[in-house]
Amino acid sequence: MAKINTGRMILCGLLAGLVINIGEIILNVVILAEDWEDASESVGLAASEGTGMIFWYIILGFLLGITGVWIYAAIRPRYGAGPRTALFAGSTVWFLTYFLGFSWPFFNGWFPMYLFWWTMIWGFVEINLAMVIGARFYAEEG
Repeated sequence: MAKINTGRMILCGLLAGLVINIGEIILNVVILAEDWEDASESVGLAASEGTGMIFWYIILGFLLGITGVWIYAAIRPRYGAGPRTALFAGSTVWFLTYFLGFSWPFFNGWFPMYLFWWTMIWGFVEINLAMVIGARFYAEEG
């Protein structure tokens, strides 16, 4: 079994993270900016508090990309290289982070459910697209 090409995994993960961050900016800063501002204010968060978090969200986007490509590289020997395996990795990342990790504020009623559906559906497409792109450039050592 080939070892994971760590350098390539990180580079491809950063590429995937870039795709994730671009998608998140389009969704949350362009499409849903006012909705998120209203929802945040309804739970007592000032808009200025959220802007300070943008740096950390960008870092998290890159970490998601790296983690997803790492999962892809880890399962690649068992499932084979290619988009199908990248979709397995992307769906895993989406389920663990978006669905399990991000659902509770919506299910607790803190934020409107339409924001939940936008986030879940957009995130599923975005993460899987990022994994297919990142996996496209990943290669094992040797």
